Amino acid sequence: MLQALPAWFASPDAADEADVLPDWFALPGDLGPSPAPSALPDWFPPLTPVRASSTQSPPTQANGPPFGSQTIYANQVTVTLTPQTINLCDPLTVTIVAANNAVTTTGVAITAALPGGFNANLATFNVGTVAPNAVITQQAVFTSTCGAVSGQVVVTLTQDAHPPIVKLAEYVVNPGAITVRKEPAVAPAAIGDVVTWTVFVDSTGYGTVYNVRVTDTLGPGLQLVSGITSATFVSIPVGQSVSFTVAAQVVACSGLENSVAATWGCNGGACLAPQTAKASIDLQPRFPDLDYALPPFNVNYCGGGTVFTIPITNTGDGTAYSVTLPVNLSPFSVTVSAPATYTAGAFQLPPIPPGQTFNLVFTLTTPANVCAAPLSGSFDFDVTYRDACNFFYTEAPQAGAWQLTNTPGQLSLSKSAPGEVYRGQLITTPITVNAGGVSGTVIVTDQVPAGFAIVSTGGGVSFTLGGVTYITWAVTGSTTLTPVFVVSNTAGTCALCGQALTNVVTATLQDCRACQQTATAQSVTYLQCDDGVQSQKLVSAPAAVCSTPAFTYTNIYTFAPSFAVTPTWSSLIFTEALTNQSYVTGSAQVWVGNGPISCTATFSQAIIGGQLVITNITPPCNPNVAGATLVITYTTAAGETNSCSNASWYDWSYLNLGVSGNSVCSGGDVIAEGVFVETLAPQMTLSASGLPPNVAACGVYTVTLTAQRTSSVGAYDAVIVVPTGTYAVLDVLGFGGATPVFTQTDSTGYRWFYSDTFTAATTATVQLRVQLRCGGPPAPLQGTIHYESLCSNNDTYYERCNAGGTLAAPLRLAPLPLLTKFPERIYATGDVVTWTLIAKNTGAGPAYS
Repeated sequence: MLQALPAWFASPDAADEADVLPDWFALPGDLGPSPAPSALPDWFPPLTPVRASSTQSPPTQANGPPFGSQTIYANQVTVTLTPQTINLCDPLTVTIVAANNAVTTTGVAITAALPGGFNANLATFNVGTVAPNAVITQQAVFTSTCGAVSGQVVVTLTQDAHPPIVKLAEYVVNPGAITVRKEPAVAPAAIGDVVTWTVFVDSTGYGTVYNVRVTDTLGPGLQLVSGITSATFVSIPVGQSVSFTVAAQVVACSGLENSVAATWGCNGGACLAPQTAKASIDLQPRFPDLDYALPPFNVNYCGGGTVFTIPITNTGDGTAYSVTLPVNLSPFSVTVSAPATYTAGAFQLPPIPPGQTFNLVFTLTTPANVCAAPLSGSFDFDVTYRDACNFFYTEAPQAGAWQLTNTPGQLSLSKSAPGEVYRGQLITTPITVNAGGVSGTVIVTDQVPAGFAIVSTGGGVSFTLGGVTYITWAVTGSTTLTPVFVVSNTAGTCALCGQALTNVVTATLQDCRACQQTATAQSVTYLQCDDGVQSQKLVSAPAAVCSTPAFTYTNIYTFAPSFAVTPTWSSLIFTEALTNQSYVTGSAQVWVGNGPISCTATFSQAIIGGQLVITNITPPCNPNVAGATLVITYTTAAGETNSCSNASWYDWSYLNLGVSGNSVCSGGDVIAEGVFVETLAPQMTLSASGLPPNVAACGVYTVTLTAQRTSSVGAYDAVIVVPTGTYAVLDVLGFGGATPVFTQTDSTGYRWFYSDTFTAATTATVQLRVQLRCGGPPAPLQGTIHYESLCSNNDTYYERCNAGGTLAAPLRLAPLPLLTKFPERIYATGDVVTWTLIAKNTGAGPAYS
């Protein structure tokens, strides 16, 4: 632009601004040595070499200008910056004004140069010719970027035949900066809670920031409820702040961190690194605690299904999820009310919030084959569940008894008969039918033993089927039936003499479910054949096995007043079978008597084939045999029938008359007589008390072991053994009753030796303090008492008898220790940080150590 010079314009003075040029600036065209290219900044373009002078005087007519008469003087060049102070991203306007003198100048060019950090660092104006007194104005706009710093604008004006004119103008760049905050940095919250944060962006630099972008990233355990997670601000002046809120719900127990990142910059470029702030949740765990009570499970036997309700209450402060109630409900079929289900032997329940009760409603129906099902039993319930953090919980198992109600009474039957009878003697065998609670008809059938002849059916009906005779009765309710039998004194029954005759009776009924009940009973009768001699055999009370003397037998024979062939005293031969016994030498005695005549007879005795044989009976008073009474007594020692349990048998003795012709039976001249004999063995029990139904790993308990002799005979060589594999014995607290003779202990267990103490004593106790070992699922308390009968009383232990085994089998409850630590991570802004640690046992058993 050219214009006339104003009247106030004066010629430039001799001062030049070269002396104030910045260090990085060099005059173009200097005749001195050219500077190395590396001395110039990268952004400075080379200029046309023109020699610059430090002073310049206006031309005069006298001498003329040394380079000609046309010129623009340095003092007529001005540089103005608008504004002089800028922010990053702001524009900087450079205005250059140059005024010519009265002489035309040519080759005018102007450059404006800046250091780096702007969108451009050089502006060039090729003005060309400037008329006399003309004024030119040039303007350049530079936009600062993120790299701009305070500095100087260098303006250079060149013209033909004159040195360059250099002008400097200083500008200030105020750098911007931001900080970002998210408050609160740590927020306490539980699952389901909504947390509200405020995100702040502060302009903390020296200049305004532009194009601010903020992004809030929520962790996977947080779900946005309201607010925004990203925002853009055009600018934030120095010292000012902007903010926005975001609300999120806690939906998980992890992934509870969230991060805010903020950037700012120029034209899409970011100035400085993104600024971040993070916040976290101090999770407040909520723990469920389920409790339930079982009803009595009474299922109608004759009806269909029965409905049951189990209220399950959450007494904790957290919701219970994945509630599972395993239970085997066999033999019943199960129908459950929604929303609960029953599959694979377990109820699956919906979530149960704290303080609420879920009623589990289900129906149990008797099986189609109810006839084969038991009438009672027990269900074992074992609930498990999880909390909102998926931690696992267990409770102590519960057992619920079940039974079928309105069932028919249990049919039972008994039959009695004399232990021994003679041929021709009436045999009454009462049958007792117990049908209490039974409706309908009970069919009773008596199978008559071979050789029994029916004297009276007792109101029943007799019939023969397949050669077997039966009597049947149709009765309702309980009753007693009395059939009467007899064994004829004929040759046809000779084979039954000395035999055991078994009479079996059966009762049946059909109930409301068409199920048949059956009860059976039997009696055993030994048949005696007298044939002119009535006999009786007596034995003393039961004796201890292996004892001596044990039994005293008395055999009494009463002879008929007359015989077809009369025996003599010397012809009689007596034999004792000595089953499970031995004869006590010298104990036999023989006594005879007939009316007023009686005496003790002499005899011969011998053991032949293990039997006692008495012959050569010679009474000195010599009464007649016919009508006489013979008494033979002797003592035996008991053998070892069964050392550890009682035993009984029928012991026979035989009297051979030594003559024949007095019986219709072949061999009937031998009188067989028997009696039941019983030996007693020691019986002991070992029990334990003090353990609760449920025990815990590492738990300590006080247990009392009780050894009890339940038999009337003594026990020998007794020892109590307690292994310590499951329960460790911490202390032996004391003894009661019988005390041990000595004690042994090693790594396998404890042994208390009582020797023969239990021959007199009946009870002994041992009190222990035990600890259930901390590993392994089962929790049985084991213990055994070993003892001997008289047969093995030899001061040697562990030979014959024992009792005990599993003395107690409580359920072992396992702990489930849980430790939580929240927040997951803390972004500290101070010197002190706080975590919350919670120790919780979610198992059914206590945790130790």
